[in-house]
Amino acid sequence: MEDIKIIASIFGAIAGGFLGYHKYMMFQIDKKVDQKLYDKEVDHITTNSKNNFTNLNDKIVTLAEDVKIIKTHILSVLNNK
Repeated sequence: MEDIKIIASIFGAIAGGFLGYHKYMMFQIDKKVDQKLYDKEVDHITTNSKNNFTNLNDKIVTLAEDVKIIKTHILSVLNNK
């Protein structure tokens, strides 16, 4: 009977050790996944910012060209009067 208690306590200790190790490994995996998701989000935000800047710059160039056309038209109308 005493031997069964000793064997049960040994198995209990081993199982507890495995459960503790499993919990630790899951925590480490969660940290890595969270970091990868964060990195992916930062990359996405950076890419979007660059694209938005490029789009905004293109719109400013187009607007500047439109202003030149309007200015030229107004000056030609004023010169014809």
